[in-house]
Amino acid sequence: LDEAEREMQMGIALAEQTGNTRLLARCLTFLPCVFRQRGEVEGVRAIVTRAMAVPEARYTAQIKGHQAWIAWREGKLAEAESVGRASVEAGQHQKMGVNPFQWVGLWPLIGVALTQENIVEAMGWVRMLLDPTQQLPPPEIAAPLTAALNTWDAGQQAEARALLHKVVPLAEKMGYL
Repeated sequence: LDEAEREMQMGIALAEQTGNTRLLARCLTFLPCVFRQRGEVEGVRAIVTRAMAVPEARYTAQIKGHQAWIAWREGKLAEAESVGRASVEAGQHQKMGVNPFQWVGLWPLIGVALTQENIVEAMGWVRMLLDPTQQLPPPEIAAPLTAALNTWDAGQQAEARALLHKVVPLAEKMGYL
């Protein structure tokens, strides 16, 4: 993570020196992932705040997703849900076609749905998260999510709910949630 942060910070510095706003936007969009993995809310907030000043980054699905994650971590469930939904919607309408980084906004939505015991909605978000067009989480998270989805599809709702709830602490520890 330290190396990734250094490289992204160098990319930001070079982008600012050369006026390359596209590179700057990309670095500011993905650097928060480093801070999320560390669980550093203030680090994510600082980069998101900086990204909001760059028109090319301001409205991206990932920036909205990082905002949803901050809200989730601060216990602001309504905001996490609202901004998370905006992230997913923006990701589905981005110019690049398929957005493989929907996870940035989907995880806070999964957390909110589980907190509200809305398992139907949580499973819908999990289904989107595990779609083949998406960047999958690591196997230690993807495997229980897949098991939960398969269990859900087999009509075993209580078991699926229990499996999802078991994933939450690991997803939080790894910075996804």
